[in-house]
Amino acid sequence: MIEITLRTKLVIAALFPENVRSFVKSELETYSSTNVPGCSHWTGIQLERIWFAVLKLSNGNLSQLESSVKLANSDFRDLLMAASFGHELEAHNKWYKELNCLKEHSTS
Repeated sequence: MIEITLRTKLVIAALFPENVRSFVKSELETYSSTNVPGCSHWTGIQLERIWFAVLKLSNGNLSQLESSVKLANSDFRDLLMAASFGHELEAHNKWYKELNCLKEHSTS
């Protein structure tokens, strides 16, 4: 199991209330990590694409998180397509930057 990255923790903090963040982190580390078919040798940085896709599709909802985790384990390519991360390798990084910009504007 690989521990989630700092950027992934920041996304969790942006999408989920504090009382469920440790649960979300655990779900990602346990069920959406190197155990995802085809990802057994991926690093945390490589897994960010999957983690961000799961989180984006969850939209801060735990039942949608569960569905996204199941999709990741069924076929992570379908997950990436559903999150609009499938056609461009850096799409997840762009989404991360957009999410942070929106969060910064909402707190100012």
